[in-house]
Amino acid sequence: MTGDEMKKIERTMQFILEQQAQFMANMQMLQEANTRNEERNAREDERRERVAQSLERDRERLGRLEGALVQLTDLAVSANERMNEQDARNTEHRVRDTERLLRLERAFVQLTELALSAHELMNKHDERMNKHDERMSEHDARLARVEEAVVMLTRLVGGKDGN
Repeated sequence: MTGDEMKKIERTMQFILEQQAQFMANMQMLQEANTRNEERNAREDERRERVAQSLERDRERLGRLEGALVQLTDLAVSANERMNEQDARNTEHRVRDTERLLRLERAFVQLTELALSAHELMNKHDERMNKHDERMSEHDARLARVEEAVVMLTRLVGGKDGN
C-alpha cells in the first residue's frame, strides 16, 4: 500500500472518528434536553396540582358564598315582610325601615356582584387551565418527536455498527 493510500485511509478514519464524536455530543445534548423537559414537565404537573387545589378551594368558597346569598335573600324577604307590617302601624317607622331595606338591597347587589365576579374568576381559571393543557399537549408532541428522532438516530447508529 502506498503512502498516499495510507494518508487517505487515515483521513477517512479521522473523519469517521470526528463524526462519531459529533454524534455522541449531539446524543448528549438530546439527553440533557430530554432531562430538562422531564424536569419541566414535573414542575408543570406540580403547578397543575396547585392550580387544581386552588380551583377546588375557590369552588368551595363559591358554594359557601351561594349559601350565604340564599340566606341573605331569605333574610331580605323576611325583613321586607316585617317592614311592611311596621309601615301599617307607624308611618314614621316606615321611613327608617325603607332606608334599612335599601341598605340590605345594596348589600344584596354587592353580594350578587361578588358572586358574579367569583364566577368570572372561575371561568378565567378554566380558560387558563385549558390553555395550559394545550401547551402541555404541544410539549408532549414535541417530546414525542424528539424521542422519535433519538430512536431513529439509535437505529442508524446500530445499523452502521452492524456493517
